Parts: sequence; C-alpha cells; structure tokens
Amino acid sequence: MYGISTENIPLGERIYCNRSLNMPSIQAVGFDMDYTLVMYKPETFENLAYEETKKKLIQIGYPQELLHWKFDHNYMIRGLVIDKKRGNVLKIDRYRYVKTAFHGFYELTRDERRTVYDLEKVLTYEEPDYVLIDTMFVFAEAYLFIQCVDLKDRRAKELLEKSYVDIYNDIRACIDLVHRDGSLKKQVMKSPEVFIKKDENLVQVLDALKISGKKIFLLTNSLWGYTDMVMTYVLSDVGSRSVHWSEYFDVVITGAQKPSFFKTASPMYEVCLETHHLKNIDVLPFISDSNSRIHPKIMQGGNVKALHEILNIKK
Repeated sequence: MYGISTENIPLGERIYCNRSLNMPSIQAVGFDMDYTLVMYKPETFENLAYEETKKKLIQIGYPQELLHWKFDHNYMIRGLVIDKKRGNVLKIDRYRYVKTAFHGFYELTRDERRTVYDLEKVLTYEEPDYVLIDTMFVFAEAYLFIQCVDLKDRRAKELLEKSYVDIYNDIRACIDLVHRDGSLKKQVMKSPEVFIKKDENLVQVLDALKISGKKIFLLTNSLWGYTDMVMTYVLSDVGSRSVHWSEYFDVVITGAQKPSFFKTASPMYEVCLETHHLKNIDVLPFISDSNSRIHPKIMQGGNVKALHEILNIKK
C-alpha cells in the first residue's frame, strides 16, 4: 500500500502477493464463504469433522479402535501432498524435489525418498494419484489417512484387503457425507460461537470494495439455510449499519457445486427465502432501461456464464 506503513499491521491481516494486480481494471470481486469470509476454529470445527468421519468409517467396517483416536490440528500445514498409492505425505519444493516424506508417522530416510521420488521418475504430483493439502478442510482427512496407513501397516485385519488408495477413497467418501448429511452443519448452526471466529474487519473490507465501485458477489457450495445462518453470525453486531448481511453483496449464489460451476451450463434458480424452495429465473421479465434481465439476489446453482450476465461483466 503506497504511503502507508505496514509495521503496525498484524501479520495475519497483511496482504502478500507475488505479482502486481491492476485493481481499477477489476469489475467484480467474488468471495467463497467457508475459510474465506467465514473463518472456522480448527481446534473445534476440524475436530468435529474428524470425529464424525471416524463414526462413518466404523459404520463401513473400520475397527472400533478409531473411536479412541485424537485429532492434532497443528500436525500439518497447507501445501503438503498426499501420495494415495504409497500412503505417504510429502513436502515438495517448487522444483518438484521431495524434501520430506512420511509414511504414516514414519519419516522416510533421504535414500528412501530419493529411491521413490527421483525427479526423473515422477513428472508431476497431481490427480489422480496425488492430492494437494491446499485448504484447511483437508486437514481432518489427511490426518485420518496418516493414522489409517499406520493402522494398516500394523496388520489390522479390517484393512488387510484394502490398498492405500482404497483407504483414502473411504475417508474421502465419509468426510463428504459428513458435509452433506447435516451431521457437521447442524452442530455449527446450533452453536456458531464454538466453531466460528468473527473478523471485526470484514465489514470494512466489503464497504471499501463497494465504495470503489466494484460489484461484490458471494459464491458458495453451501445451501441457503446454512449460508444465511453463518453469514448472519459473522456480520451481526459488526460495523455501524443494521442491515441484512446480503445487502453487502450484489449477488449471492448458494449450492454452486464448484468446481463444476466453472465447467458446465447448469441452470440457475431463485431461492424463496420463506420456504427455501427454488424458482426458475427464466420466467422473469426484461427491463428496458438497462437492457439486462431482472435477476433475484439470492440464487442457487448456475454457472459462470450466467454469473457474468447477471453482473453485466464484459470480457
């Protein structure tokens, strides 16, 4: 920031970048909700995901021993890579060199690393064989994977016939179910203060973007009921304005189903705020003064092309 000293700004509130961005050329700024506008407390939120996932793994045949396992949210950081086929977790530098590798809780020696991950043998660390730990959502499943690899190597009879890929896929399916079936979100909605950390600067950021003339939108995979509760919590009693949280945004899209939102032409629906039912927005009329359609503010589904149309963004 030109002419402004950053010395007194806490590290967690500073902005870091490795390339310049011409902000005056940006027409709209979009936000995800989870771990972007809404910051969860990993010691409670990720632990809840971890505990609920363990229960589902046991339901599909994993040993009861999992009930006694504990989650350490400080054990890893973002930027690591899961090797699904070998059951390893890797730390890789920008040149694809594996600097550290763990199999379960066992750290591979330098020679073991170089034998498996020679630069000439492994050309890329991407799907389907590798998973990047790039969000905090992955911490619970990554830690469970480490524990289950360790358990399999101890010859647990329930896991003898499973490959490391099978184990990862089981964990991934169970944690997806935890996020879909309400077992996680119901508890967050019941006690948001336990799981969510409020950011007192959030309103200032949104107001500053709006004052600068940017269009602001929220794009989340969560459905309206959960989105409304969480956003009401993080934006209530913050700032001087007493408005519904959606007034900070030009458009709110829930149930976006990212990443398919950017790849498909899925239909977009209006969300009825009273019943949470969906209404086809194709029936809405045109308005002649702006040559654009009237779109409801709260929607579900859709695709990136429809979003550009709604925001009147020209490529």
